[in-house]
Amino acid sequence: MKRLLTLAFAFVFMTGVAFAQDNEASLSQDGDENEAVINQVGSAHDATIEQGFSDTQQSYAYALIEQAGADNEALIRQRAFVSSQTNVHAILQDGEDNRARVRVFNGENLGGIAQIGTGNDGHLVQSSTGHMGGIAQFGEDNTAYARQSTGDNIVGILQFGEENDASARQKGGTDNLALIGQFGSENMAGDGSSSEPFGIYQDGSYNTAMIGQGASGNAASISQLGDGNTASITQNGGFAGDGFGALDVPVE
Repeated sequence: MKRLLTLAFAFVFMTGVAFAQDNEASLSQDGDENEAVINQVGSAHDATIEQGFSDTQQSYAYALIEQAGADNEALIRQRAFVSSQTNVHAILQDGEDNRARVRVFNGENLGGIAQIGTGNDGHLVQSSTGHMGGIAQFGEDNTAYARQSTGDNIVGILQFGEENDASARQKGGTDNLALIGQFGSENMAGDGSSSEPFGIYQDGSYNTAMIGQGASGNAASISQLGDGNTASITQNGGFAGDGFGALDVPVE
């Protein structure tokens, strides 16, 4: 009997380990004032949170995904009912070979992605009015892409490590601000993807853009369309690519 209990315990334990290493979690919520949190520890996880995608939609949403381990993937999708309502979203990954995606529609959105490890990939897309978002990556071989549309938007990308890519795109609206900071070697400000190597691209008025790069082998590019824009590039190191030192676009 004692031997059977021992074998049963061992079976349960090994099954738990298998689940801990290969878990998948998915949450879907609709209605008002929803909160969702997924926490995964281990490796090869997959997590998804969706809020406001039925006919009822929602007025407020909070979503958080935390992953510690290797080969993790995380996705947050949120949609507000009207543009004046708020979505809050965050993905935190501590490990290697992680992938994070945030897709937010409507509302005044606030959130970001933080990745600690190697081989990470982070995309942040915020649509509608009044966004604030950021991507922070600590490690090597990271990529980042952030896109905002319409409204008074603020976006920042921060990378520490080597061979990192970064991209920021803001289109439409006024009073926008985009910042990229890279500290390491072989970094680029553009082509963190999606498609064109943006490296901060702005379409609108009263926009501000700044790129800061430290170490060597860096490249930078700023493109602005509209009135009253200001752009500044600072590079500290050798082998500068498309950077032009400091660039000021005067008010028209």
